[in-house]
Amino acid sequence: MCPARLHLGRPVLIEVAGIDGSGKTTLVERLRGHLNQRGHHAYYRAWPSTYKRIAADLAHPIPWQEFFGADQIETAAAFENLAAVHHHLAPLDHARQVIITDTYTVRWLATAALNSADPEPLAALYASLRAPDLSLWLDLDPGAARERVLSRPSRDHLTTTRDTGRIARYAQAFAATAGLVPYHRHRVDASAPPGQVAAEAARLLDGLLN
Repeated sequence: MCPARLHLGRPVLIEVAGIDGSGKTTLVERLRGHLNQRGHHAYYRAWPSTYKRIAADLAHPIPWQEFFGADQIETAAAFENLAAVHHHLAPLDHARQVIITDTYTVRWLATAALNSADPEPLAALYASLRAPDLSLWLDLDPGAARERVLSRPSRDHLTTTRDTGRIARYAQAFAATAGLVPYHRHRVDASAPPGQVAAEAARLLDGLLN
């Protein structure tokens, strides 16, 4: 199913979601290049949680999940996320501006579930956000994703963790929270070569913007 075409009176919001190793960063960069070549002003925007970083620092060396309640932290982070989106996205009114993000409702709900928080109250909060004009789900087997992560340079923080099951649990969290996402996600086969993945995503984008 292709997304409906837009009347571009506001910035276009594109969400890219997937587990670690699914190719989000590569796809974002390729989409930015694709859009800029076609006269759109494409920007990457991330909304990471400051609250979680503060909680981690305060709880060190104990994981913050053991020092603070998961629901408390995830609820605080949700309000922070809402404020950040409204602060950075709502004021924009440039008709040919495209915002691409890999930190939005799909990822936030899955991360909350991964951290053992109840995602349903958070979904009610995130329902107040504007739905992306296009949400791309990079679907990749967790085993293949882990191999990709392990092939990254040793400085990558994910290659130094001893928690080898995290990616599989993250995939389960994405699956468990999919029904809470209040908009359609377009599945993209992330096992394909990066160029093919980018071509499929660009096709959907072109149908949206042209």
